[in-house]
Amino acid sequence: MQDLPRLLLARDRVAHGLTSEDLGKRVRNGELVRVRHGVYVDGQAWRDLKPWEQYRVRVQAAAETFESPTVFARRSSASVWGIPFIGYHHPVEALTQKNDGGRSRAGVRRHFAAPGSVDRVLREGLLVTGRLRTSWTWPLSSRLPRRSRPSTTC
Repeated sequence: MQDLPRLLLARDRVAHGLTSEDLGKRVRNGELVRVRHGVYVDGQAWRDLKPWEQYRVRVQAAAETFESPTVFARRSSASVWGIPFIGYHHPVEALTQKNDGGRSRAGVRRHFAAPGSVDRVLREGLLVTGRLRTSWTWPLSSRLPRRSRPSTTC
């Protein structure tokens, strides 16, 4: 795996000698890029990344902001495994054991997984679904654009 740019967490800004205003100023002038709420990365390093590498940074940023360990799935797991996929602007995808609806927010789509039904692997410091599950679940869950779907009328 290529080295990812180092993340700067807003909660650690004081240790770096920065204020909230400093972060905002650096984002406005392009020195930093806000990856998600409270997580920043060097602007030039971000611009040098390919879209799938930027997505992998977004997965890492999400992991840094979650309160409890999270199992990443589908495209997010694929990005950690280095499995290629196409498209842009995908949400980060993670698993949840709650099947009560309303699970997705803040750029993270959560998918229900029954307790004990998922193999988890620690890879690059993140919990992800196993390589085999990852390689067959996310392509099956991807939706075709509306006009590309086969007609159901005869």
